[in-house]
Amino acid sequence: MYLSGGISEIGSLRNIVLKRAGKKVLSYDLYDLLLKGDRSKDLRLVSGDVVFVPTTGPLVTVKGEAMRPAIYEVKNGENLGDVLRMAGGALKTAYKKAVTVTRFDENIGQPRIFNKDITQKEELLEKISDGDLVLLQSSTEQILNPITVKGAVVRPGMYSWFEGARISDYLSSIDQDLQVEADLDIGLIVRRKNSQLDIEVIPFNVVKLFSGDKEDSALVNMHDEIFILPLADIEEQKVIQDGSKQVDSDDGEESQREVYPSGNFYSIIEEGKNPKKNLRRELLYPIMDKLKKQARLGAPPEIVSIDGAIRNPGEYPTFKSGGINELISIAGGLRDGAYMKRVEVRRLTIDPNKGASTEFIQLDLTENQSDFSLRSRDLVRINYVPDWNPDDSVEIVGEVNFPGVYAIKKGETLGNVLTRAGGFTPSAHIEGLRYFSEVTKLEQRERAKAVVQRFEREQASRRAVGQDGDQEESSRDLKPKDLEALVLESFQGRLVVDVPRILAGDNSADLILQNGDKIEIPIYLESITVAG
Repeated sequence: MYLSGGISEIGSLRNIVLKRAGKKVLSYDLYDLLLKGDRSKDLRLVSGDVVFVPTTGPLVTVKGEAMRPAIYEVKNGENLGDVLRMAGGALKTAYKKAVTVTRFDENIGQPRIFNKDITQKEELLEKISDGDLVLLQSSTEQILNPITVKGAVVRPGMYSWFEGARISDYLSSIDQDLQVEADLDIGLIVRRKNSQLDIEVIPFNVVKLFSGDKEDSALVNMHDEIFILPLADIEEQKVIQDGSKQVDSDDGEESQREVYPSGNFYSIIEEGKNPKKNLRRELLYPIMDKLKKQARLGAPPEIVSIDGAIRNPGEYPTFKSGGINELISIAGGLRDGAYMKRVEVRRLTIDPNKGASTEFIQLDLTENQSDFSLRSRDLVRINYVPDWNPDDSVEIVGEVNFPGVYAIKKGETLGNVLTRAGGFTPSAHIEGLRYFSEVTKLEQRERAKAVVQRFEREQASRRAVGQDGDQEESSRDLKPKDLEALVLESFQGRLVVDVPRILAGDNSADLILQNGDKIEIPIYLESITVAG
């Protein structure tokens, strides 16, 4: 067979006939050699022997999760089990309870599909027919009994669930299991709650988890996800939902920024600098996305919002307990200056018959509010204490006795700050005092920008009709952006101040200071400039 070049595609591998002296001596099945390594029927040839290879017999195709998927020739009487043995058997990843056999039905002229459970011996006795296609599908990749640990942990990943398992069985030590940036105030369990795979979020206290009391370590169910959040960063970049531009607070100019996605949260960062990721929001985003997608008629999204004096304002899941303190914890905690005696909750109520209504609820969180539960779509606002401005300051430079940066309170006036600075030095040029207002600078630049843009539109219109040839040549080197930058640079927010009237005690001439203002007192120069 080797010297003859092998068997062609239509030749039989299982019924090779050896004829000697006109008589059939042997019917040789090459599968015995190929699949079993059996050469016992490989007889020695003698002169005059004839080796006859007939056309192939019935063919069966095996595909999918088999050890040797291929087309196999079958003999009369062989069954499904015999074909699978030829194919080396099913892989471990095969779904054996639903092996499909596609067979052409000559009576109706169409193929039919039969499902076979090859874990049952009687199913393996199914007779096989010419042209059958046996398909072994793969099993699901879903793990049967996982518990997933995520977030600021040393060893995140999947673990085995067992009856009576608690969180402490997976996280038993703050030092050995948690990262240093883990938030110890609150952790989350995300749990499936119905056959539609809807989820609910259950908070737990991380510190109590390691107290040693089993009652403080909640029981976990199969498929639960345990989240340990990283600490909230109060200095994180501003998070927006649209656009890629924002006004600088230091120069008022609108500058292009890069936008870095993090789920549907975006961090704005100046060009040339690396973005600062909000890892806490990234960890919570899949939970929020799932809660929004599972919302339907009669089941509003289990999401609430919080704003104001909070480290990470935004949307968060409602909890089974519904407590407002848990919401504050998951939002990173309160900022310095939060006013807890007057917390506002805006609540939307939807009645299918009457429509939507809004009410505002005032809470005093210095008292026990354990009986108050948040609802879907609630918006919690944490206010700052009245007149809270711990970072407001102005700068005084030049000829005062104590120049520097001064913290200011609400309603602070120029006269008050000059007095706090020790008054003027003998060489101060009082009438030449220069006052630069940050608020005024922003307003001036916004108005100047509008003028420049209007001028550019007019120039473009004139060039379009050919009325501005000479001016175009003279201003060709000055690009629109350069012109805008030149104009904006000339506006510094300077205000004219009548200092003598202020020093005389005229309150109507005094100015109320704003954060970021700057006061310059020049030295008196006894000189005259002559030019021309």
